[in-house]
Amino acid sequence: MMKLDNMYLNFLSGKYKNIFRKYKYETKKELNNNYDKLFFNFLCIISPDKLSYEYNRIYEKNIKYEMSHKMINFKYKQIDNVINNLCYEDDINLHTLSALASFNNVNLIYSNNNIYSVLFVSNDSDKPFFLVNMNKDIYQICKDKLEKIKSNCYNVENISKPIYSITHYKLDDLKEIIDKMKIELEIDKKYKKQELYDKIKQQLNNDL
Repeated sequence: MMKLDNMYLNFLSGKYKNIFRKYKYETKKELNNNYDKLFFNFLCIISPDKLSYEYNRIYEKNIKYEMSHKMINFKYKQIDNVINNLCYEDDINLHTLSALASFNNVNLIYSNNNIYSVLFVSNDSDKPFFLVNMNKDIYQICKDKLEKIKSNCYNVENISKPIYSITHYKLDDLKEIIDKMKIELEIDKKYKKQELYDKIKQQLNNDL
């Protein structure tokens, strides 16, 4: 079981680690690992004051209920699904994280392997940018790294619907996506449109 005084190592890096390093407890307590890691890490950014060594699913659920009430009239695509995810499911998904980032005005991008999706971008160019990865870690990144990701990876424009139907694409479109995602193909094989589409769809399912 992980010790409390090491818990910050599994969450935010950079300046946010310093928040945890400042705390010293007279008695060591075991960390409860039963919580929504993605939500917890986002909470570290927007409300670090709510963090406690007694943090658990019950405490977390109350925070989610509180947030969902504030977001009921928030204009966001499929907001009902966001509210349901917050209130009735154990862990939030990337669509809900995107809504939370928008509601709290947090610049956030998801990146894994050779894909990325911009979850929210603020109009304030001076605000820091955060990256969430497949392991649900969230940490601040510099603009150079952000631009490198955008240049080298495939952009998933809609995190809730990462790929259109096959009729939306031409064969060359799929080849371009394959190349951007760096999906390996057999050199001597001539792929049909459906085969390329299936490979892209499978890779997206693995990476999101």
